[in-house]
Amino acid sequence: MEPQRIGNYTVERRLGGGGVGEVYLARSRGLHGVAKQVVIKRLRGDRELNGRRVRAFLDEARLAARLSHQNICQVIELGEGDGEFFLVMEHIDGPTLAQLASGALKAAVPLPHAAAAFIVAQVCAGLSHAHDLRDGERSLDVIHRDVSPQNVLISREGEVKLIDFGIAKSALRQERTRAGIIKGKARYMSPEQARAMRVDHRTDVFSAGVVLYELLAGRRRGDGLARDELARVVREGVLDLEPLRAAAVPEALIAAVERAVATDVEARWPTAAAFGEAIEAWLRGAQAAYGRRDVAQLVQTLFPPQIEGEQGSASANKLETDRVEMEPLKIESVTHETVRERPAAQAQAQALPTAEEEAAPASARPFAPAPQAELAARGTVILP
Repeated sequence: MEPQRIGNYTVERRLGGGGVGEVYLARSRGLHGVAKQVVIKRLRGDRELNGRRVRAFLDEARLAARLSHQNICQVIELGEGDGEFFLVMEHIDGPTLAQLASGALKAAVPLPHAAAAFIVAQVCAGLSHAHDLRDGERSLDVIHRDVSPQNVLISREGEVKLIDFGIAKSALRQERTRAGIIKGKARYMSPEQARAMRVDHRTDVFSAGVVLYELLAGRRRGDGLARDELARVVREGVLDLEPLRAAAVPEALIAAVERAVATDVEARWPTAAAFGEAIEAWLRGAQAAYGRRDVAQLVQTLFPPQIEGEQGSASANKLETDRVEMEPLKIESVTHETVRERPAAQAQAQALPTAEEEAAPASARPFAPAPQAELAARGTVILP
């Protein structure tokens, strides 16, 4: 039975969830009819039996409380009711970047290079804020570790919002990732992350570079490769830039991507801010004036509003995601284990703590929906 209320919020409908928790669209109950739509993620289960999940949930809340930037989805509050914790976040009405890219392909509406550049520059601005976060003189060493098209929301007003710091590494975390465990979406991982090596903020720069690459090329990294070959590509950090040239992407923009996805960490852009500035420099030099208004128009074109009264919308809250927690990809003596995928959940639901004991069919992938439930059922390693 769905709750009528969670804390001071009236539940409008369930958006998704699984064995770990549930996600709801809700509305605040203010005085004199003042109300606001929000998204609530509620952690479910006995605290004594799920101590690790509770700690991970609280870790996310602690970090989220420090993040305040126009390009990061804001967490409003952490609450507790009926013995369960819940996280209240701003509601973003619009698609994820993955859905926007897929929608553009399906509608045969090419995503302008300037649109891709503007969006990723905004993502870099959000990352830069997170990376630079400090507690007095101490850096909090925040690393997102899961930058991907599924974790970027695009509002109908053209806002670009980075979401899901649920597996982010930071000095505030009390629950540590176990040794040898890789968290994130393999297709967007840096080679050092895929090898379960030490990572710093430049792993996020690499992931943002892959996102820009895919948007410009109109195809996913490693498309068409067999699973084992894709594992090698991710592990070695290989990225073929020829699709960018085939798509007539300007060389200056290709150069920015190439540096972002350099296999050698020291050869990459030193910060997300530097990568974002390089992208913006291209936008200025190319006189490619592109901004929120243009993004909003693109969203409205590809995802027109639903008929009034019809449940749902083009909101990214309806999207399914494919976060994975997995053992290291096979590297020499390291054997890879079965990828354990969390049940598909809505886009803003992804930061719920991972439930390793739950394995479920993979959700549709960006650009080329291709569920792999059969492979998952056979215990085959799945690379998103």
